[in-house]
Amino acid sequence: MTQMELEELFSQCGRIITARILYDSKTGISRGIAFIRYDHRYEAELAIQQLNGYQIPLELPNDPLDKHSIT
Repeated sequence: MTQMELEELFSQCGRIITARILYDSKTGISRGIAFIRYDHRYEAELAIQQLNGYQIPLELPNDPLDKHSIT
């Protein structure tokens, strides 16, 4: 999921102040964690109600990391 897709998904619940996806510093691959900050608490509560348990499509890299390489 891209930053834009994340913001599009969560903006349906309210005005987003910040949205951030965490990436692995070595690989650049998403760690599967994001933080969303809304303008109002009720918007965050609505997002929890509507999106809790929502399955985000998984996208795997075309070239998997070499599992034998240790850096």
